[in-house]
Amino acid sequence: MQNKALHMISFLLLIVAGLDFGLSVFGWDFLGYLSGWFGTLVYILIGFAALYELFTHKKACNTCCVPAPVESSDSHEGHDHQA
Repeated sequence: MQNKALHMISFLLLIVAGLDFGLSVFGWDFLGYLSGWFGTLVYILIGFAALYELFTHKKACNTCCVPAPVESSDSHEGHDHQA
């Protein structure tokens, strides 16, 4: 359960950072308003969240863990495909 909470917090931090980065194109820099030690702390947490997701994502992701379906070569045997 603790890993799920850590995953959700890091995912939320990455979403916030991504939206901030994307909106900065339009001149909206929400994280830029954080000044002093709090702003530095938020940027450090976002960096750690990115590293955490980088190293644990494949193990935790259902999409990445599902093996690709393998198509059998004998599935077309016995069928005459005439044009």
